[in-house]
Amino acid sequence: MTLDKGSVLAYVRLGMKPEGASHVVAVTGISDKEVTVVDPWDATERTYPIGQFVASWDTGFGGRRRNYLAIRPVQQRPAWRKQGQ
Repeated sequence: MTLDKGSVLAYVRLGMKPEGASHVVAVTGISDKEVTVVDPWDATERTYPIGQFVASWDTGFGGRRRNYLAIRPVQQRPAWRKQGQ
């Protein structure tokens, strides 16, 4: 996952545990050893060992594993959108 264009949302388990309630965090930094996230629950930035993050992220939602959502700015208006919309 690349963060050069901004953070991404990752689907993990609450408290960055391998089991439990589903949760979403904004991943703001990543290295070979650590992942830094901002938790929208309390707007706190936290850093986790990569193994702990992967164990929580790799739990699968709806039969899928390692889900994330990248939100990027639109570079140009889509052709189907009219001016002013």
